[in-house]
Amino acid sequence: MTRTNRMLSALLLIGFAGLAGCASDAAKESTPPADESATPAPAPAPDLAGSSWAVTTIEGDSVVAGSEVTIAFAADGQASGNATCNNYNGKYTLEGANLTFGPTMSTLRACLEEGKTAQEAKFLGALAKVATWSIMPDDGLVLTTSEGKTITARRG
Repeated sequence: MTRTNRMLSALLLIGFAGLAGCASDAAKESTPPADESATPAPAPAPDLAGSSWAVTTIEGDSVVAGSEVTIAFAADGQASGNATCNNYNGKYTLEGANLTFGPTMSTLRACLEEGKTAQEAKFLGALAKVATWSIMPDDGLVLTTSEGKTITARRG
């Protein structure tokens, strides 16, 4: 190798090393420094999709003994269940802590036992007014209406 070729090789090597150093500095400048004092992000809220619940109270009143009121949330945005005497279904929309139900359809069986007709009407009326939802520390579901009234449920 001649002296000129060695000089040229050395210059090329120095040039490539310099470019690599610049690229490394540019990457460092575009990456913000880690903030070691930052708190970790909160865990995401659980999703209702795929969950089923047995209602325990409607607007502060316990469910009538011997009756069953349920809510199931499907992944496709459908809610369904038993309103007391009749099955119902309809769409729900979930956006963070906000939850709303669209119009529901239900079967038309008569409630013959005392208190069940009133309970079913109260439940479907409250469901139509739901505005928010939350999970309690005991894993219970609380649906709160725009009027501040609640429907509570346990996993079922």
